[in-house]
Amino acid sequence: MQRRASILIGMGSIYPLAWYAMFLLAPSIGRNAAHEHILTKMITIIGVGGLLLGCFVLFSNLFLGKFTGADVE
Repeated sequence: MQRRASILIGMGSIYPLAWYAMFLLAPSIGRNAAHEHILTKMITIIGVGGLLLGCFVLFSNLFLGKFTGADVE
């Protein structure tokens, strides 16, 4: 579970690529259209979603003892 949590948290590092994609797309299609483009939306969802899910797994494991694979009483 440690590996999965670390991979998910590491996926949060791709979020700045959404800003870069908006930077590249904005001159050709406009600022608002670049913000709503499917590429920027997918990068944002993957980056932020992975970070939030990874933090949830990490904190659940640390503070609640969930997702350990062992029975904790």
